[in-house]
Amino acid sequence: MLAYSLNTEGQGGRTSMDGVDAFGFPWCVYGRAPDVESLENEFPLLIPFSQHWKDSCGHGKYRGGVGTAQLWVAYQVPEVWFSCIADNSKLQTPQPLFGGYAPCTVPGISINNADILEKLKRGDDITLDLHEILKARSIEGNWNFEFMARSVWPFKEGDVITVGFATGGAGYGDPLEREPELVVKDLKDGIISDWSAQNIYHVAYDAQRGKVDQQETEKLRNAERQARLARGRRYSEFTADWSQKRPPEEILEAYGSWPDAQPVRPVFRP
Repeated sequence: MLAYSLNTEGQGGRTSMDGVDAFGFPWCVYGRAPDVESLENEFPLLIPFSQHWKDSCGHGKYRGGVGTAQLWVAYQVPEVWFSCIADNSKLQTPQPLFGGYAPCTVPGISINNADILEKLKRGDDITLDLHEILKARSIEGNWNFEFMARSVWPFKEGDVITVGFATGGAGYGDPLEREPELVVKDLKDGIISDWSAQNIYHVAYDAQRGKVDQQETEKLRNAERQARLARGRRYSEFTADWSQKRPPEEILEAYGSWPDAQPVRPVFRP
């Protein structure tokens, strides 16, 4: 599932080509994802939160839309059997253009013997913010990090079946050319993080007032452009060094033979 791009209105009525912050089905152009309540009504699931996945977009002058994240908990049945067919777990298929960044890959996460149902029943004060949950592992249990595409696997009631990630769209254009006001707006909306604003877009701002420091931003961006030039190498030098490198075997399992990328096994085996 991808956050696809459409035109929306930017600052001051100017047209922005940012992606839509949502998720849909690339194989069904006019399809839409059902509401969480509809899923819970039809399937034995509890979905405590459904939220935009911060920083899942490909950054750029025009960023891709961010995807979403949902917590799926097996609920009101002894077992739920789950299977997933997904790409973008090891390598990203959406490719950016003209200096934009690719979106992030999709991790596969599940939690056996999770305590979230007990905490909810007790009325414990728990966070339902994805980043806080992942950072602090505030849901106790046996955490599993795996390939998002999985064969059928059983989960008992209360287990976190998956964090239902939908990846973002690819970026378009150099992030240093993005309007600083749009970067700050994305911060306010929880679309990107402070880290991205500072280290990818190189925007200086007052975090409390949400006001851009235009002069300092220009200094930061000019400094980054000079740093890029300093890091630059002739293509012949780059390829001579790059051709001597080889990725780890665990990566080549998904990539193929090195360096010609010939398939060595089926991409997905159920």
